[in-house]
Amino acid sequence: MIQETRFPDEEQIRFRVEKSKKKAFSLKLRYPSWAKGASVSVNGKVQETNAQPGEYLTIHRKWKAGDEITLNMPMQVALEQIPDRENFYAFMYGPIVLASPTGTENMDGLYADDSRGGHIAHVKQISMQEIPMLVGSAASLPQSLRKINDDLVAFTYTGSVYPAQKEALKLIPFFRLHDSRYAVYFHQVTEAEVESIRKEVALSERKAMELANQTVDLIFPGEQQPESDHGILYEQAETGINKDRHFRRAKGWFSYNLKVKEEASQLMITVRKEDHTKIAILLNNEKLTVSPTISKPDKEGFITICYSLPQKLSTGSYPIRFSPDGTEWTPAIYEVRLLK
Repeated sequence: MIQETRFPDEEQIRFRVEKSKKKAFSLKLRYPSWAKGASVSVNGKVQETNAQPGEYLTIHRKWKAGDEITLNMPMQVALEQIPDRENFYAFMYGPIVLASPTGTENMDGLYADDSRGGHIAHVKQISMQEIPMLVGSAASLPQSLRKINDDLVAFTYTGSVYPAQKEALKLIPFFRLHDSRYAVYFHQVTEAEVESIRKEVALSERKAMELANQTVDLIFPGEQQPESDHGILYEQAETGINKDRHFRRAKGWFSYNLKVKEEASQLMITVRKEDHTKIAILLNNEKLTVSPTISKPDKEGFITICYSLPQKLSTGSYPIRFSPDGTEWTPAIYEVRLLK
């Protein structure tokens, strides 16, 4: 018996009897649960079966060479919700998981190798806020997939997406997607939720602009150019990346030269909430002893620690040094910022 198919690009699977002793026997073909309405025909004639999805389509007859059996398994688009029941869904076409290519930029670091830690992706991460959200009810999402052609399994998503995309989302079988970033699960949101997200983004952008306007000097510890520009010095210190942000921490100490171009009255540092440990700060060779103001953590768990300076800093260059204060390490510091 010969089997021929272009599955999953076509719904039919064909069998042809090559040799037979003209003996009667039962041919059982699995009836997948996803193939509702499946049918089987022999030599072009549809066979009557009583099988249900998840069972077997059984044909009992005397077979002869040249007999052709065609199994037709209709495929529909369906949703598969993420196991924790959040509003994230994947698209299935029959048994095939669909995925959307999302670009090939910044791919360095996504390929595993046999080096120490080579299985870890050291690469720029894409913020969850940038991943397309599908707007509408969960029930409406499958209806927004449109097949591109009849030759290959490929769809475009025609529904509403936030943030708006330059091109319609394309979905193809996951097993055919290589050397690209991709999305399998998509966040489903309502119109009301999108409006709330828009307001939240606008508020966040406004706060970021206000902070930028208040900033006198800014250092990103762990990044080569900002540290070089500010005269980095250190002993027993290390750098790293977390949540796509660079940091520096030390068992010993590390220091910079702050550049003050206009009067500054506050120092702000950014750390992780779970890494908030005591730290000794020497500013212009004097230890900061004021009690800081600590912000609430943002969505990614970062907090800011803001110190009001005992004396305002006028124009000039001022050394700042960080070291542990009763702990083995300083916290990992992601930003050092002087404010007006």
